[in-house]
Amino acid sequence: MTVIIFYSFEVTGMRNKTLFIASIIFSLVILQGLGAFAANVAETAPATPSQDSFSFVVWGHPRGRATGEPPLHFEEILERIAELKADLLIITGDAIQGQWGQKTDPAIITADWEKFDAGVNRLDIPVYRIPGNHDVHNNVTRDVYLSRYPRPPYAFTLKGSRFILLDTAGIKQQGKDDQATWDGLSQPFDDEQFGFIKDEIGRQGDYNHIFIFMHNPQPWSEPETFWWKNIHTLLSGGKTRAVFAGSPWYFKYAHMEQDGIHYILSSCLSAPPKEFFRMFPNPDEWAIHKQLDNIQYVRVEGDKYLIRTIAVGALSSGALNWRFWDEVENRPPRWAQKVLVQFYKKFYKPEHLALLAAAFGGVCLLLGAFLTALWMRRRCKK
Repeated sequence: MTVIIFYSFEVTGMRNKTLFIASIIFSLVILQGLGAFAANVAETAPATPSQDSFSFVVWGHPRGRATGEPPLHFEEILERIAELKADLLIITGDAIQGQWGQKTDPAIITADWEKFDAGVNRLDIPVYRIPGNHDVHNNVTRDVYLSRYPRPPYAFTLKGSRFILLDTAGIKQQGKDDQATWDGLSQPFDDEQFGFIKDEIGRQGDYNHIFIFMHNPQPWSEPETFWWKNIHTLLSGGKTRAVFAGSPWYFKYAHMEQDGIHYILSSCLSAPPKEFFRMFPNPDEWAIHKQLDNIQYVRVEGDKYLIRTIAVGALSSGALNWRFWDEVENRPPRWAQKVLVQFYKKFYKPEHLALLAAAFGGVCLLLGAFLTALWMRRRCKK
């Protein structure tokens, strides 16, 4: 402004006062416009990230179909996490197949974990996990897991946010036989874990946000459960923002909001071959495989947070097209397949098969005894 006034003074030499005053007014108008423009730029410029800003990814049910195979969409998901520049990764269970239903070899279980960890370690960010029923399902898999990772439940804090990781796999279970599969896919919360949750929520005033993670959604997927009667009431109206689960349960993705808390099931699940669907012709049993696999991206900015669902495997999942399902529906199962399906539905548990085998053996024994007695009687008559 000084330069413009000086220039005006020099040009006019004070001989034309009207021109001099006009030049000053013109200069003030220009400067006012520049100030308004600068203020507008300052308002629209992106804010500098605060010290409480960070992001994380939630990955549920990564495992593939069989032991030794890489997890589903493994490389694609690792690339997405790297692109998102997430600060940490939380895996909500079933990272490996775990030799479910087979004789468990600790060397194979360890090798599967090594392969998985080698991939996620390339991200060079902290990785937290909780066990699913495939990760921990007997004494052998439990011992391998606990030799590598923390025992749930546990919690940690990052930039004013509290992360609470819970156990639904029942990692405290112990069988007499190291190879025997533990009971249930989801275990109810015992007094110890319930007390842990109460203690954590009792300190929620120390945090900006609380995020809770578990493997199986069963504790809250049905109404009138222990969760809704005893745990949700502790969370309601507090700092808990979201509860994540990672085990497919009728859906790969499901969401509900209750009292401002987001309950999110997010997972990946490989589709079986067409023959499998033909054996289970109920469309309700197909719905889960018509959904996209997905992960969750959460961004925290101070007191605010944003949750985004990110689809994965859209170009590599074979069951995501109508021709696949046309071929399933146009070839109904044969009578033998129908019999096999009914047999599977009734006797899919090991104890049911053992009971069936015992009953069949008993019938065979009695029949054999009867035929032997009949043969002996006929021989005696001769």
